[in-house]
Amino acid sequence: MLTSTETILKAARQCFFQHGYSTSSIAMISRYADISRVTIHKQFGSKEQLFRALLKHEHESQYSKLAGYLTDYDCIWQQLEAMLLDWGRPLFEEITDKLVLSDLVRSASDHCQDIFDSHSEVITDFVVSALATAEQKSQISFAQQSLTPQQFAETLVVTAKAIFSISPLTDAKQAVLNNLAIYRAALSR
Repeated sequence: MLTSTETILKAARQCFFQHGYSTSSIAMISRYADISRVTIHKQFGSKEQLFRALLKHEHESQYSKLAGYLTDYDCIWQQLEAMLLDWGRPLFEEITDKLVLSDLVRSASDHCQDIFDSHSEVITDFVVSALATAEQKSQISFAQQSLTPQQFAETLVVTAKAIFSISPLTDAKQAVLNNLAIYRAALSR
């Protein structure tokens, strides 16, 4: 059985993803969740705080997958490819209504930039850790590079983030794969 917080987040996701941030309200989410507005206000405070909690929850659900990339793939390049392509999936990819999508993207940008920045830091830390393990296994070498693993990870994440934000999804995936191929050639032993 879902907790009230889980029920509220699930209902908020439905409302925001179906109607957009601007049109959704605590009253609407209350009806979807079959939980009183008072309870929602007590747990989240405001629509903005609920939206922030939802986006944070969506990002945190991806973190449980990170360990799987390391265990499911032996090669660092397969690990990075799987992680980047999964991470690069647009948060609102299932939304087909362009007005709703535009509203959510704008609202996320306005209210949640710190959450997106924190998410990028988690992904960067994962990449640094994966690179360190790969270097210990002699899969890659930074000996001939002027970049540290931290700098490489930051560059990889920023580049992938930029590619996914400006290209259609299919083009972005190929561009990320091409980018990884260049990095792979530079770091191969």
